[in-house]
Amino acid sequence: MFLTNKQYLLSVKSLLTQSSTVDIAVAFWGQGAEFLIAPQGKTLRIICNLAMGGTNPEVIRTLRTYACVEIKNHDRLHAKVLLGDQQGIVGSANCSANGLNYEGNELLGWHEAGYRVDDPAQLQQMQAWFDTRWAEAHPITDTMLNEAAQLWRQRSHTRRFKSASQLLQMPAEDLARRDAAVLIWREPISEQAEKYFEAIKSNAANPELTDAWGVYEDWFDNLHVGQTIIDIRIGARGGVDVSGLFEIIDQQTFCPEGSDEEMSVHISRKVDSLLDIPEKQLLHGLKAQVKRHWRERLVLESGDVTQVLSLPDFVKALQPN
Repeated sequence: MFLTNKQYLLSVKSLLTQSSTVDIAVAFWGQGAEFLIAPQGKTLRIICNLAMGGTNPEVIRTLRTYACVEIKNHDRLHAKVLLGDQQGIVGSANCSANGLNYEGNELLGWHEAGYRVDDPAQLQQMQAWFDTRWAEAHPITDTMLNEAAQLWRQRSHTRRFKSASQLLQMPAEDLARRDAAVLIWREPISEQAEKYFEAIKSNAANPELTDAWGVYEDWFDNLHVGQTIIDIRIGARGGVDVSGLFEIIDQQTFCPEGSDEEMSVHISRKVDSLLDIPEKQLLHGLKAQVKRHWRERLVLESGDVTQVLSLPDFVKALQPN
């Protein structure tokens, strides 16, 4: 039987419910997939692929705690096969949105397709194929999961935006797990930090490039090298300046002359886009929205506005309640 989106999910749930033993060879697993599987009462063998960076390792950590589940890794697996007592499913769907680090509702509306098999001869062939892959696969270790977590983060940060091109129109699922943030600040950097920054620029190999550099003081672990930030300054009289997109290219700490207190500086450079979305397009309407709502939505309990916000938290703060 040919399966489309809704039928596909219903058939998977039916197979899992009606079968006492289940074999699953599905390469990529995303958030929420673990809820399809009961933690006890059945016998399940699962093969996944941790090597490609398309599996959320936290899902696998959860599945490993299920008494009924035995799970292995196969570095060359790209299949999507489920086998139950009297039926099997072969198709396009991973146990995530699509195995490319998209989770939740990020790819809502995308089309999946599959085929449900109940012919005994075909099921026997599918079982032989699975048993061969199972013999080739390896038990999952904590080291493998830690390495998979690094790959997952790397691919999560660089996945393309799928829902919209304007930041304020993007849903939380599309903004989550990005290596980007919104930096809201008020006070200019200190004289000591400015002096240290000028010394860094004067020692640069190519002084012409330093004209496009910027600097941020005393953010320490709130910023890191490689991160993209949206720079927003709230002036003393409430004016709003959205300076645009900057990439953090260096981080240093120093002690000002005559002081034992350590300070940090983060060096940035201007960039014109975020994951191929031009700055002007991405930040369209942002200044007006911040200017309209920053007093009631972006001020901390202390009364200070200076902070670093994740993209989902920032957009949520500016959206209507």
